[in-house]
Amino acid sequence: MNRLLVLTALLVFGSAGFAQDTQTPPTTGPGGTPDLSQYRVQALDFEGNRAFSSEQLTNTFHVPPGEKFNHTAVGQGLERLRSLYADHGYINFVAAPMFQVDRSRRTVVLTLSVDEGAQFTFGRLFLVGQEPHAGQADALRNSWAALSGKVYDASLLCHWLDRNATFLPADGQRCRQVGVELHQHIDTRHADITIAFPGPKS
Repeated sequence: MNRLLVLTALLVFGSAGFAQDTQTPPTTGPGGTPDLSQYRVQALDFEGNRAFSSEQLTNTFHVPPGEKFNHTAVGQGLERLRSLYADHGYINFVAAPMFQVDRSRRTVVLTLSVDEGAQFTFGRLFLVGQEPHAGQADALRNSWAALSGKVYDASLLCHWLDRNATFLPADGQRCRQVGVELHQHIDTRHADITIAFPGPKS
């Protein structure tokens, strides 16, 4: 009988860490993580998903069975899943991957246990600090009215910030996040946004 090794890992908002649950494989990679680079992904399964079908999640995760296991590819796949859920209101999405390793066949069965969390909608916009130009605060509030009440969408928020909050630094990031805070209200499932106007230049 083939000996099976079961490993568990936890991903929260894009940061992944691999933790051993039972035995230790023969070799380990950087930081003590199991070295599975010579194993092939035999199958990919999902459990606990409701908002999206397993087929949709498989296409988004994009780690096809038959390929060699790659920690970087798995991490990138988990990040794509996080983005998919965040674009549909599930801002507290968590995935717990479980790796079932068959040493004799040198294969890995990857199961992703999904906790989608609650679906949020855009709530209120709060502005703090002094507006750089007269009327800018009113313009932001008027533009925000088109988002308020809609299902939260992280990509849509980024586009809105790029169009309406150009005073925020981009810092080479995909989204203007400096000076922006997200506040969750679990009881109402609303996500409020606070934008801080930059202080006067010295």
